[in-house]
Amino acid sequence: MKKWSYLISLLLFFSILNAAMADEDKTESINNLLKKSIVAIQDQHYKEALTFIHQAKNIDSKMADIYRLEGQLLEMLGNIDEAIIAWQNCIKYADSETIIEEAEVHLNHLMD
Repeated sequence: MKKWSYLISLLLFFSILNAAMADEDKTESINNLLKKSIVAIQDQHYKEALTFIHQAKNIDSKMADIYRLEGQLLEMLGNIDEAIIAWQNCIKYADSETIIEEAEVHLNHLMD
């Protein structure tokens, strides 16, 4: 009986470890896509930047930083309605008061 209990505990440990590693890989992939998007923006390749942002959203659609960058880019391009939605999503998923305040400033500016 102890043998089974040990094996189950060991399997549970490796399952948790595997999930944690997958989360790290997911975060790293998103960060790489956001970095690529920033480089594309700097090079004035805006459609390419949006493609990277959309790829990041496909990995994790609940990450405020993705919507923050999307909102900034869409606002810069003059896509006001889409920028408003991005900033609203940024607030929805934000875990920082600073990010929420930044998004609210942009929303107030866009809705004036």
